Amino acid sequence: LSARIATTAQDAGVFVHHNDASSPLGSRLVLWQCGLEIAAEYPLSGAGIGKAQSLMRECTWRMANRELAYSHFHNMLIDAVTKGGMLQALAALLTLLFPVWALFRWSRPETDVGRKLSAYSKALAIGTAIVFGLSGSTGIFLGHDVHDALYLFILILAFQIASAGNRRAASWQ
Repeated sequence: LSARIATTAQDAGVFVHHNDASSPLGSRLVLWQCGLEIAAEYPLSGAGIGKAQSLMRECTWRMANRELAYSHFHNMLIDAVTKGGMLQALAALLTLLFPVWALFRWSRPETDVGRKLSAYSKALAIGTAIVFGLSGSTGIFLGHDVHDALYLFILILAFQIASAGNRRAASWQ
């Protein structure tokens, strides 16, 4: 971990002092700057997928003297607002946070076993939101088949655990 932190700090220094975007961090910083520029031009509607990617290539060439052509901006909110505007960014946040909120609102067990199962399911949902949120802040939140399937599987599992606590807890005691 300390070696990774040192490498990241070194990459940041190279980017700041030499405007070198060849490292993973440097590339992301350029992508984020370009994404914020594009979002400022198209805040409500976004630029659309094709135009956002075209503008990404132009902007990264201008900023880093090289074309960075990715399918996304390596940040879920910047990616959402550049392609679909503020409404899509809100939808991305809700996709991450709504399941946690819904689980807290829905799970109301009355027994000790039910409360334990509810606590496990809430911890699972919160942990999932944290992990996928952090992943989305530097990469892609959803959009890869395996990533999407894992996110849905974990959330379904959390709701099933809570459901078991709501329905069957009385018979387990």
